[in-house]
Amino acid sequence: MTEHATVIEIHGQKVTLGCIASACASCQASGACSVKESRYEALNKKDLALSPGDKVQVYLPPAKTIGAAFGVMIFPLLLFIAGYLAGSRVLGINSEGVNVLIGLGGLAAGFGVNLVFSAILKKSSYPLITAKE
Repeated sequence: MTEHATVIEIHGQKVTLGCIASACASCQASGACSVKESRYEALNKKDLALSPGDKVQVYLPPAKTIGAAFGVMIFPLLLFIAGYLAGSRVLGINSEGVNVLIGLGGLAAGFGVNLVFSAILKKSSYPLITAKE
């Protein structure tokens, strides 16, 4: 997936980008979007001559985007369900409140695992700047 962004800051190959507001006009989710004013970092592996204010194209690999969504939303939810079921079926706990607490522990563990993997894979998961517009 290719996005358009504006260069805000440059620190070597790491570039801080901001969304282009005009690109939001054609987006169906523009009314409910919280990304309009967001900043994010991308890598300039092609060593393009960039300066603040330049417009660039940014490539976001779909597999990494889907993987990130899975790690943030689905994995913790699956661990919540596994924790809840482990409490009730494996450990034989009949208290729903205790099972929910065990499930919440699984949810927290899912977020913790995601945080660790995000820190380990941070550099390889940056979007890539592909062209200057």
